[in-house]
Amino acid sequence: MTKEILKYPAIFLFLVITVFIHYMVKSPALTERKNLSMESHSAIIATGKEAPDFSLENLNEEKFSLSDYKDKKMVALYFWSITIPLCVETLGELQKFHDKYREKVEVMTVNIGDLRLELDKFLKNKDYTFNILSDRQGVTAMKYQISEPTFILVDKKGNVIYIHRQNEISGKFNIILEKEVIPLVK
Repeated sequence: MTKEILKYPAIFLFLVITVFIHYMVKSPALTERKNLSMESHSAIIATGKEAPDFSLENLNEEKFSLSDYKDKKMVALYFWSITIPLCVETLGELQKFHDKYREKVEVMTVNIGDLRLELDKFLKNKDYTFNILSDRQGVTAMKYQISEPTFILVDKKGNVIYIHRQNEISGKFNIILEKEVIPLVK
């Protein structure tokens, strides 16, 4: 009798594990992440290297690729999340930068991991005019090996010319822009 009682839970557990393994092997997002993590050891993002291309949608579901700006404009990328107060402060500074240098630099912020509803709620009373791209799965952040708020400036040729990994002690972002980024843009 005891073996008969254990038979059905064992079958159920076997089915759950089988479905889980199938999901892990076949999931496109997980497969892409696995491939990226295998590649990342040899492709560390650094100044002087070509910036990895990506294609993401903005909040109006328009697709943007880094390669769209090659030979046309510099691109300022900012990887951020609404859950990090430092990122929220930086968005205002990026808007000022965008207003002043929009002819020379395309500002694209890449939101990492936030749900669309949370993002819409956060942006409701904000008047940002730069592109806010969604990297919900974190695939682009993995390509760039981003684990913290990061600002990257890409030249017209598609090469990384500046990287600033932002943290609490890195200083005010407006000062970083003024002293280090703006001279590269002019």
